[in-house]
Amino acid sequence: MAIPDYQTLMLPLLKIAGDGDIHTKQDCLNPLAIEFRVSDEERMAMLPSGKQRVFDNRVGWACTYLKKAMLIEYVQRGHFQITERGKSVLVENPVSIDVVCLRRFPEFLEFHDRTRDDGVQHEIDDIEMLLETTEETANWQEENSMEQSDISTFGLETQVRGNDVRVAIVRGEEKLGILMLSEQMVCWIPDGEVNGNTWLMTWKQFAETMQSEDLRRVVRLSESTYTSASRASAGTVKPEAYANVPVPEARENLGLRRHFNLTEYALIRKGCSDSLFIYFDPEQCELRMHRGQSGIFSYALKFRENEEGAEIYESWANRVAGQYGEYASVEQEAEHVSWVIDLFLLGRKREMPEALIV
Repeated sequence: MAIPDYQTLMLPLLKIAGDGDIHTKQDCLNPLAIEFRVSDEERMAMLPSGKQRVFDNRVGWACTYLKKAMLIEYVQRGHFQITERGKSVLVENPVSIDVVCLRRFPEFLEFHDRTRDDGVQHEIDDIEMLLETTEETANWQEENSMEQSDISTFGLETQVRGNDVRVAIVRGEEKLGILMLSEQMVCWIPDGEVNGNTWLMTWKQFAETMQSEDLRRVVRLSESTYTSASRASAGTVKPEAYANVPVPEARENLGLRRHFNLTEYALIRKGCSDSLFIYFDPEQCELRMHRGQSGIFSYALKFRENEEGAEIYESWANRVAGQYGEYASVEQEAEHVSWVIDLFLLGRKREMPEALIV
């Protein structure tokens, strides 16, 4: 396992301090190394300056951030103890503690903004005035050096598949994840061993995020921005494969009306070929659902786009009116189609409506 970064170390470090005893950074090195399975070789790895070990430096960096957020306090030089605020944070049972989490505390917010306003050199100058011990000053300077040298250690492996571009991002031997770019969206899928969320945005959402005045304040655009990796990475089903499929003349109004936000609409446009055959025709702005490979599709859903996403404004079942097959009514059939959208296109673990279970 790679050496964890300082943000990953913050919560385990606070938990160690959670016993209420007085600790030093040295006290915490061994239990943290055991928790993250840091090998002896990795523990001996030095920063490019050769003045400090990488792992020791990152633990010190985590201490600095927790102190500036007033989750721990130094009772004497090099010795710290958890604060009441730190205990309150542990009671919340957070999954992790990172910079975004700490920025809710005004003391840390002021500190963090001052040290990031004007770039790296100003950051170093400011920190020398802000930090109270020479050890903490060394941590900031050394970590900054680490960040600069890390730039050259990242690698990109790019694959082009039709209109989709996949960029695998690695750091040395560590696989970080895949950045996927398509005509409708951009998404990030972390490697299975890397902690993080799979997110997906339309290009409009991505552009708005990049133009944010303060990117550090962007946590998530909406709950629907985060989706399962399988759906985010799925290929787009092309309508050309069904260009000559006959459309039945007999059809009945399904009566399905539903609105989707931008991210949901982007997923719908990808289509699906897992069990059903579903594809989106961009020229007709129509989603078509096939029951199988035999050809004639069963449902046609017309979409009307708007600034917030898109809505189904027409929906048709391709069959003779009144012949519902396994359904008791056209309303029940519409509910089934809506469930199919949730399960197969949006990747939501939604139970089949009870009325449809045989």
